[in-house]
Amino acid sequence: MGPKAEIQTISYSLNPNYRFEQGKRTVDGYSAMNTVEVTSGDLPGVGKVIDAATMGGANQIQQLQYVLKNAKPALAEALRKAAEEARSNAAAMAGALGLKLGRVLSLEQTTAEPMQPRPVMAMETESVRVAPTPIQAQTIEVRATVTLTMAVE
Repeated sequence: MGPKAEIQTISYSLNPNYRFEQGKRTVDGYSAMNTVEVTSGDLPGVGKVIDAATMGGANQIQQLQYVLKNAKPALAEALRKAAEEARSNAAAMAGALGLKLGRVLSLEQTTAEPMQPRPVMAMETESVRVAPTPIQAQTIEVRATVTLTMAVE
């Protein structure tokens, strides 16, 4: 899992299993569910984490999610590129009309959280896997929109 892997319990539940005989309900045992979240920066080791969990008794793997540790540099780059494109588009439109760009009247940004890929990762296991679980890197998209209002001359 790597030296910086974190494991934390997200939820835990214990529910009775009932048996019905002759119209009577009796407790026949209990079912426990422990949902944990593992956070690791070791992408090549993620398959091993999943394999270890299933070998340890996990019978459901619900989701694999990729996130950026620090989205600020990627967001700053997306904003820079969006602002450059907005200015370039404004210059092209002004030029087509025989106008020159003046001063910036307003500049607004609209950003969203980085778009996480949604890999399919729901499985139930009944037996131990023979081959290791393959995990491939995914692309995380960071988008920014800039609205530029400029004076024209």
